[in-house]
Amino acid sequence: MVTLALSRIIVGAHFPSDIFSAITISISWCFVCLIMLRQILRIKTTYV
Repeated sequence: MVTLALSRIIVGAHFPSDIFSAITISISWCFVCLIMLRQILRIKTTYV
């Protein structure tokens, strides 16, 4: 992932701020999905 991000900057396809923003948003979204999944699994195990 790091090499892909660096190659996009070197080629000039994106600014470094674009890459940093995309990585930050992706990591944040991953944590949101994990938290939601934990809540769903907790609710399902409670009613079983």
